[in-house]
Amino acid sequence: MQAVDNEETNNPKSAVTPDLGTNIIVTGYHQVTHQYAVSDFAVGGRCKCNGHASRCIAGRDGQLACECKHNTAGRDCERCKPFHFDRPWGRATTRDANECKGRNNFT
Repeated sequence: MQAVDNEETNNPKSAVTPDLGTNIIVTGYHQVTHQYAVSDFAVGGRCKCNGHASRCIAGRDGQLACECKHNTAGRDCERCKPFHFDRPWGRATTRDANECKGRNNFT
C-alpha cells in the first residue's frame, strides 16, 4: 500500500490503493491499517438422524454416525434394515415413529 501525496492538486487528503484483506483508515496524511488472521478454528457438528436415533456414536471410520432405532440403518438412519421393507421408510415425527416393519412384525 502506498499513500500518494497530492500536493500538486492542492488536495489535503491522501489517495490510497487498497489491498484485499486489509482495512484502511485514511485521515489527512496518516494511514492506519489493520490486518487480521485466524489462529484457531473449531467446527462443531451433530448427527441428522431423521428422528430415528437419540444419540450419535463413532462409526468404524471414526466419523459420527447415528445409533439407529425403529429398524432403520445408515449413517443418518436414512433407510430400512434389510428384510424390514413391509412399511416404506419415513422420517419419524412426534406423532409417528414411522418404524420400518419386518415380515413378522405386524401391529
